Amino acid sequence: MSRRNAGNARRPSNVDGGPTNHGQTKAAGIVNAREPTIQGQSNATGWTLRHFVTVQGDPVPKGRPRMNKRGKPYTPERTAQFEALVAWSTRNDPIPGPVRVEILAVFTRPQRLNRASDPPGLLFYEGNCDLDNVIKSCNDGVQSRAFKNDRQAVDIYARARYSEKPSEPVHGPRTEIAIYSWDGPTNQPNNQGKTNYDTADDMAPSAAGPGNGRRP
Repeated sequence: MSRRNAGNARRPSNVDGGPTNHGQTKAAGIVNAREPTIQGQSNATGWTLRHFVTVQGDPVPKGRPRMNKRGKPYTPERTAQFEALVAWSTRNDPIPGPVRVEILAVFTRPQRLNRASDPPGLLFYEGNCDLDNVIKSCNDGVQSRAFKNDRQAVDIYARARYSEKPSEPVHGPRTEIAIYSWDGPTNQPNNQGKTNYDTADDMAPSAAGPGNGRRP
C-alpha cells in the first residue's frame, strides 16, 4: 500500500461534513443515513473533533501476545502492521486531556449479501472478529500520536459493519477513527455527582485505586 493510500486517501462517506485527518473543526461524528445516528451528541456535550483517520482494508483485532524462544512476549505481526499503519495515518498532535474515541470497523461484504435483493449501504457484521479487540488495536495505534495514554479515553463508541455493495460510489473494507478533545467544563461530574478528574490536563490514576483522576 502506498503512502498516498495508507491514510485519508478519500473523504469518508459516512461523516456528515467531516474534515480530513488534518481538520480540527467540530463535526457531528460518525454517521450513516441508513443507520442509527449519533449526530449532534459530540457537539452538544462539548467535544471537538481533533483527529480523523481512515485506514483501508479489513480491520485487524488485537492478537494475543506470542512468546519467542527466549520466553519473551511479542505482538503478532499482523496486529503490529495494522497498528503501525494506524499510527502512520494519525497526525502527531497529542491531546492532553480526556478524549472521546469513535470507531467504525467496516469489513468486506460477503458474496452472499451482494445479491440485487440485498440492501445497499452498511450492514451489521456477523463474522467472528471481536469488536473489543479491534478497539484495542485502534487505540494502541493512535496512542502517543492522538493522545498520550489510552486512560484518557473516557468515551468510546464503536460499530462493526459489512461494507457497502461494490456498485456503490464509496465501498470497501476500512477502519475509520474519530478522536475528540473535551472543551466543556473542567470538572465534569459523573452520575454519582463526583468529579472524575481535577483538571482537563490531569489524567493521573488515583493513588487510592483505579480511576480517571485523583478522586476515586
